[in-house]
Amino acid sequence: MKSLYFKGSVKSLLETFLDFSFLLCISPFRLKSYHIKGCNVEFPTETVKVQQWKLQKVLSGFVALMDIFGATTRIRLSLEKNLDNPVEYFNFMWSIASTLMHVAFYFVLWTKQHHFVKAVEIFRKSFFKRHNNVTKNLPCVGVGYCICCLSLILGIIPSLKGSYLLPDSLINWNINLIFQAHVAHSKFMFFLSNTSFPIGNFNANGTDQSLDDLEIISGIGHILVYTMRYLGAYFIDLFMIMSSVTLWLATRSFIQTAMNLNANLPRCAVTTSPVSVPLDHHQGVSRHGRKINFGEVDGINSEIVDKYADLKCLSDSVNGAMSPIIFCYVFEAIFYYATNLNSIFTAKDWHARLTVTHFLLGCFITFGFSADITRKMDGFRIWLVNGNTNARKSMDQDMLIALVHETQSKTIGISAFGIFTIDYPLIFNIVTTTVTFFLIVVQFVPKPC
Repeated sequence: MKSLYFKGSVKSLLETFLDFSFLLCISPFRLKSYHIKGCNVEFPTETVKVQQWKLQKVLSGFVALMDIFGATTRIRLSLEKNLDNPVEYFNFMWSIASTLMHVAFYFVLWTKQHHFVKAVEIFRKSFFKRHNNVTKNLPCVGVGYCICCLSLILGIIPSLKGSYLLPDSLINWNINLIFQAHVAHSKFMFFLSNTSFPIGNFNANGTDQSLDDLEIISGIGHILVYTMRYLGAYFIDLFMIMSSVTLWLATRSFIQTAMNLNANLPRCAVTTSPVSVPLDHHQGVSRHGRKINFGEVDGINSEIVDKYADLKCLSDSVNGAMSPIIFCYVFEAIFYYATNLNSIFTAKDWHARLTVTHFLLGCFITFGFSADITRKMDGFRIWLVNGNTNARKSMDQDMLIALVHETQSKTIGISAFGIFTIDYPLIFNIVTTTVTFFLIVVQFVPKPC
């Protein structure tokens, strides 16, 4: 049991994400662990608390406003187009879904902090694999920070390169030309121009243009807003990956624990005195509610049920934070890939191809790990019910029915307000819908001359 206690400053992927986004002023808080004084020295106990400062909250609020303002500008740009064209209509729907997702992301960071605290505490206590040498866990933290750095670099590139600002036909570009493009688009963004096309005083030859002070300020403002919008998009995608992988790791740890405990049971299990285990009447296995009894062999089945209760509590905490985002994330993905999937092969700009490929890979990772959570729990239910396991033989029938009902109702998994849980059938429906929309849209894409 000593390995189940946390030692050292090793962090989970979710904590790594919060720390990095805190440094970039995207998140208004980070999580800090504190050792509880007076606890057992052999088994130290930690508590996780929110750490934030007033200046950090001001900067984070400013970043959030810039991100959302940039996202709403995308909607205004879409309204300039002919929405009777399916390509422009789906672009418009993607802009709305993307803006709602950005709003949901910052809403979660500012109002759902208690869900993050609870999720990290449970993950550390019950599912974090620890060793006497804590350096064995450090590469996981290093990988998390490397992924965060990659997202930071990819989020900065669009502003530095002028991606999606310069005409696709323009090959020769320089720093002056990129800044002129920012200035031209800033006039529309800050309501200094009624339209963004044609791009005002844009010089396609890239020669230096005389800019007044207002244009320089608005150009710098556009660079900031443009950068924050892309950073927000990349870090929303990163948050989805980190959260889904965290719950997947906990699910895998639970199933491995159940298998190991089952192997430790004697082959001919004998039911001993009943042990009181909490069960919520509506939610099934829980740490609060009415109680039922189930058979136990040396307390091992009790540990399986406790592990499941922790896993369910972790799933509820993760979904409590993710639900507003995952709901928008699914619909945003459908419209985004329906209109941009062909960019992987047809876009002239290498960064445009890289961007779509990166987001598509992140979508596969998020949906793949999320669906695998439900698959693992379905496998656990089949193993528990149909398998000739020692754990099943030694478990009380009422507790067995409760566990089967819990796993069958998909209480463990990435869910959007309980409306849907991400599994393989849902992914199949999303893919078929996206492909259908894509086949419609691609017929109206202008053919290159």
